[in-house]
Order: sequence, then C-alpha cells, then structure tokens
Amino acid sequence: TNNDNKNECIKLAAQGNKDICNVCTLPPITYPPLIHHPSTPNPPITSKPHPVTSEVPREIKTTDAAVTERPSIKNYRLPKSVHPIHYDVELQPYMHHPDPHNFTFKGSVRIYIRCDVATDNITLHVDVLTVNISTIRFQPEVSASLGDPHYSGYDVDKDRDFFIVKLNKNMKVGEIYVLDMSFTSPLQNNLLGLYYSSYKSQNKTIYLATTQFEATHARKAFPCFDEPAMKATFSIILVRPLNQTSISNMPIINSSTVLQENGITYVKDVYQKTPKMSTYLLAFVVCDYKYAIRYTKRNVTIRTWAKPDAVNHTLFALTTAVNITDYFEDHFQVQYSMPKQDMIAIP
Repeated sequence: TNNDNKNECIKLAAQGNKDICNVCTLPPITYPPLIHHPSTPNPPITSKPHPVTSEVPREIKTTDAAVTERPSIKNYRLPKSVHPIHYDVELQPYMHHPDPHNFTFKGSVRIYIRCDVATDNITLHVDVLTVNISTIRFQPEVSASLGDPHYSGYDVDKDRDFFIVKLNKNMKVGEIYVLDMSFTSPLQNNLLGLYYSSYKSQNKTIYLATTQFEATHARKAFPCFDEPAMKATFSIILVRPLNQTSISNMPIINSSTVLQENGITYVKDVYQKTPKMSTYLLAFVVCDYKYAIRYTKRNVTIRTWAKPDAVNHTLFALTTAVNITDYFEDHFQVQYSMPKQDMIAIP
C-alpha cells in the first residue's frame, strides 16, 4: 500500500540507501530536455535618406482652450529711491470692550526719510491698518517753501501691501523729508503684528496686547518700510491704562497721565530711542504682569515678566539669563549692546 511504501522510503532514507526510488511503484519523474537557442546578431541598421522638399511646414494651431497665459511675476521689494532714517511711533490699544472681537488700537507715525533717487512718490508697507487720509502730511525736515514737493494723493497695492504716497513733484536727492499719518486697526488674536492674548485669573479673563513682527508683520502695527535692510532708529510711545504697564525694547524715559476715556485713565509711556535696527526686531507689550529683576556684572538690567501669580516660576530663567550674558561678554569680549533685557511669558 501507499502507506507501506511511504514507511519503507522513510526507513531506507534514514539508512542512506540510494535505491530508495526502487521501492515505490510510481513511475520516475522525467524532465524535458533544455532547448538551446543560439544567439543571432542584431540586424544591421539601415536608414533611408529624407527626401528634400521645398514645402513650408504646416502651421500648427491650438484652440483657445489649450492656450495658457504665463502668470505675471510681481516684484515684492520696495523701491530703493528713499529709505527711512527715524520713526516716531505712538500706539494705544483698546481692550475694555466686553467682546474681544471689538478690540481695536489706534496710532500715529512720523517717518524721517532720505531721498536717494529723485522720485515723486514714497512706497511703504501697510497691512490691515486703516490710514486716516486727512492726517497725511509731507514736508522737508528743515524748512518748507512753496517750491517744495507736497502731498497730492495716494494709491494702494493690496497684493504687495504697498501704500503709495504721491507727490506733486520730485524730491531732491540727499534731502530729508518728514511723512506723518494716523491710523486705526482691529486688535486681533492671530499672533501676528500687534495682537491680543489672554489668561484666566480667579475665573476672570485678563487681556494683554503684544507683538510678533518677524518676519514681515510690523506693517500690521504701523506704516513702515518693512524690509530688514531698511534699518532706522525708533522712538516709541505706548499709551496704556493706569492699572497696566508697558514694555518695549528700550527703558522708559518718563510716564504721564494724558486722558480719561470711558472712565479709564490712560498713561503715556515714552521710551528712549533705539539703536539703528530692522522693523521686525521691535516689540511692545501692554499688560498687568509683574516682574523679577537681577543685574549682570556690568549692571545691565535683566527682568523676567509673568502673570502676577507665576513670577516665582521665572527665577530659573532669570538666573540663567544673567549668567549667560556675563559668560558671553567675557568669552567674546563684546559688551551687550542694550541697556536692559526683558523676557516675558506670553500665554
């Protein structure tokens, strides 16, 4: 039987018997012979000469649907005809409305501009802001006369965030001119430009205004030449409620009570002029935060800011900042260039 043959095969295989297949009654397995295909050389390549003809090739036309127009390429860089020297910027956020969607801010800017190439317009960046056209003023820095160029109108290029101030004639190369304007804007919660943030304290929402200008969002806070190469100095004024404080790049020169609106007393904080810098490096905060303070070996002020019940959580960062500043000043033999340094925990 098949089982007997199977058992016998297993027994013979275990003994190493090569005649194992003689036990089975099954016919031997045969394989067809391999067929050898001799290789043949590739046939020679032949080509026929193209007939010479004097016919003009037929014009190939496409339908209108198949034609696609190449998109135009816009230059998003500012013209090099003028550059800013100094800004006077004043900003006042309004965060007293019960609905934060109605938060706003207003401001004004005075820009001192040098003319490098004769031109009859000034192009700068504006995004989201509403410029009060009636407040636009333009005049030479030194003295104004009837023959000087003056403001004659404006244009807007929304695709490139350009606000173009038109003049009645060319500016003189090398002369310094002054451009003034006021503006308003919604104060949004989008982490760009001048925006609002918030935190909870005893089941109450506390609001603050802060900034994020890098890379190209200073134009959302005030009209400016918002390119890194367009460096200038800045004098900042922040108007804030009496029960809050403000912070910017430089120390405060003085503070004074200026007005009352809707039962809120506002204070004007005037800051020292900054070094020459790019717009994206500016920073402003209006909040009710408290701070911890220490000093470096060269007496540079270092502060860490946080909501009032969290200031103690900033002490490690404060100590580390002082130690790092001292270390790098010693290592590179270069002094920290600013009179103070503030670090703030924004929610």
